[in-house]
Amino acid sequence: MPFSSFRSPAIDLADFLRSLAVPRAFYSSSTPGTSSQQEHEWEILRARQGGTKRLDFFDHELSGPDGAVAVLRAVEKSPGVTALALSQNHLGDDGMRELLVGLKRLRSRDIGAHLEELNLSDCRLSDVSLHLLTLLLQPSPHPPSLKSLYLNYNNISLGCQSTLTSLPEFLGTTLSSASCTLRCLALTSNRSIGTSGLVSLLSHLRLAAGPSQLSELRLSVTRLSPEAAEPLARWLEDPDGGARLQILALNACGLGEVGVRRIARSVINGKACNLLHLECLANEEGDDERWQSVNEELLEQEEGQDWSDWKERLEEAKRRNQQAYRETRLAALRLVGPARILFGGNAVEEENGDERSFPFLRLPIELQVHVLRCLMLLHPTSVAHLYPSTRSDAAPPPAPKTRLLSAPLTESQFLRLIAYSASRPTLTTSRRIALAHLAGSAPSLNGPSGTGSWKKQAEDRDAGDGWEEFFLRQTGCDRFERASPL
Repeated sequence: MPFSSFRSPAIDLADFLRSLAVPRAFYSSSTPGTSSQQEHEWEILRARQGGTKRLDFFDHELSGPDGAVAVLRAVEKSPGVTALALSQNHLGDDGMRELLVGLKRLRSRDIGAHLEELNLSDCRLSDVSLHLLTLLLQPSPHPPSLKSLYLNYNNISLGCQSTLTSLPEFLGTTLSSASCTLRCLALTSNRSIGTSGLVSLLSHLRLAAGPSQLSELRLSVTRLSPEAAEPLARWLEDPDGGARLQILALNACGLGEVGVRRIARSVINGKACNLLHLECLANEEGDDERWQSVNEELLEQEEGQDWSDWKERLEEAKRRNQQAYRETRLAALRLVGPARILFGGNAVEEENGDERSFPFLRLPIELQVHVLRCLMLLHPTSVAHLYPSTRSDAAPPPAPKTRLLSAPLTESQFLRLIAYSASRPTLTTSRRIALAHLAGSAPSLNGPSGTGSWKKQAEDRDAGDGWEEFFLRQTGCDRFERASPL
């Protein structure tokens, strides 16, 4: 690179390198005739070198729109920020409106376009703010990047105590989309959330539609009741609904012991096949006499069965889910290499090769696919047969006397993997993601309109955000999938 590339009016390379030692100060040229565009470009470069990945404004007495403006100024100085903590600031709905409008404006310049974690706990937010945040989770017009959203200790009701009765549908539809990157939604200690609001949200939350990336839902210390146990359990059992959810927290929600046991049965029976972690502590309030009729209906479902050891059986079921989750992902990763070579790499056999070698590539395509299917059985799963099929009336099969082995991927997952491997565009995308992840950098989410990439620190590197995770989500092999009926 020529030396002139490092020059700007009134500054040389040595001065520029020395300026990097002061991370918060913007470069400003005092030489007459310097264009504002040059100043802006140098300020952006300067901020990228000295910016931080995490901005922490915990209890900084930020209030309303003025507080939001202060946050936006800090984000502009650190364009590569990935985590923003604003908890215990009285921003309110007006401050959130100013903050989100500003973030949208900055994202058009590739500033704050890689924000992955947003903590807005105890910020005096209502359903209005949640509606605005849902807009941030949509690709309008810039790709979303948020993975974790913490809204604890606010006044969110999911439409129960506000005029935003369409909020559950709007939020559920957005979270169900494949374009939404959110994986963790925390609504702990929002005591305005009741059973009706949650049930309305669950009716529109279809995690298999996208498929959705949402894997963690935290609703502890909310105003639920035993009436929420049955619809919540049915949502977890629904293959199109919440069967992809991995973490669920429902501590101190007033579900009662019978209600908690109803949710646990969904995991024990194998119908909530991806739930790896379940928290349901301190739910004694739901055992009051006012919920007697609801609890009696739940108890009728247990008639003739012994659930005295349900806690031990729940732990065993979670371990089974964890094993099935690992086996599904490993099977897909083992298979993608051979499948890509056969169907996506234009593989050819040498004409003057060993005559004793088998001409595999000259076999009919149906036989090649069958060979790959058999290759999958070299690493069979011993737990997949313990789950019921996707039929709603299917009961879990009895525990086998002998060890049964089956394929870790369903036929639909296998065919999606073959289709992915045979697609040339996916090969280009996979290589770009793998190379960027290997170099520790993330491509600009705004493409040509952005200002490029930023260098990720080694300690910030997340092994779950590279090519492997992208491939597993694209093929639907990031979760265990129950077999469809034959």
